[in-house]
Amino acid sequence: MKQWPYHFQSSMSNVLMIVAALMAIFLVIYGLYRILRNPFHYPYFVRSFDVSRKRNVDIEDYIDKYLCSEFGWNCIVEHHNTIINWKKRTESYIQTCVLKKRRTRQFYEIIDDNFAFRFKTVDAIIKVDTEG
Repeated sequence: MKQWPYHFQSSMSNVLMIVAALMAIFLVIYGLYRILRNPFHYPYFVRSFDVSRKRNVDIEDYIDKYLCSEFGWNCIVEHHNTIINWKKRTESYIQTCVLKKRRTRQFYEIIDDNFAFRFKTVDAIIKVDTEG
C-alpha cells in the first residue's frame, strides 16, 4: 500500500484543525446568540377587514362595527385577558431565570400596550391586466 507524502499528511491535519477551530467558534457564537436573544414575543391582536371592490374605505367605520358587535367585543375582552395572563406568566418565568436583569429589561422593551390591538384593511382581489 502506498503511503501519502509526509508534507501532504501534515497539511491535511492542519486544515482539519482549522476547520474544527472554526466550527467551535461558530458554535460558541451561535450558543451566545441563543442565550442572549430576546425570548419574548408580545401577543398582538390583529384583525383584518376585507375591502375588496370598495372605494373610499374608512377603517374607523369597520372598527366601530366590529367593536359594537357582541362577537367583536368578546374577542377584544378575551384577548385583553390573554395579554394580562401572558404578562403574569412571563414575570413568573423571569424570576426563575439566571439572567434575571437582562430578561427583565428585554421584557419591558417589548411591552407595547398602546398598540396591542391592530386593525388593517385587505384587498383580496388580484387585478390581472389582460390585453388582446
